[in-house]
Amino acid sequence: MYSDKYKDLRAVPFLGYGFRLIGFERTNFNILNIITSREVVTEKYYIHHIDAGLRLDKPLTEKWGISVSGLLGYVFYNQADNSALGKVDGSGGYLVDGNINLSYSLTNSSRLIFGGFVEKEDLKGGEKGDIIWPDNDLDIYGANIGVKFIF
Repeated sequence: MYSDKYKDLRAVPFLGYGFRLIGFERTNFNILNIITSREVVTEKYYIHHIDAGLRLDKPLTEKWGISVSGLLGYVFYNQADNSALGKVDGSGGYLVDGNINLSYSLTNSSRLIFGGFVEKEDLKGGEKGDIIWPDNDLDIYGANIGVKFIF
């Protein structure tokens, strides 16, 4: 027997390009336990990636809905730029991103959105002369809350 419980489910696959710039500063930067810089050292990661993913949207009731999305990104270029050591090219990696959000219809043209997200990055480092940029793992978790306007 045919079930129509999924009739309002909307699935949208996507393919795209992404860019991330992650920057931070630190003090007391130590190089091989030989040199310690007391000045502020900045570091920026440049990450270019190709993504494939899927977004699912489903109304739950007349007022409530849910959306879930996930992507897998192949990092084809990454670079670390350290103000004390210079630039070092990495050798790629991957990232995974997931979101889940509930929405509540306030009016026909606005929704209250709340949910959460997770991102995992696994970047392969590189070498330049005597400088070694090690592999990097980064996990980011967060919450979303906001209002979405539909035009």
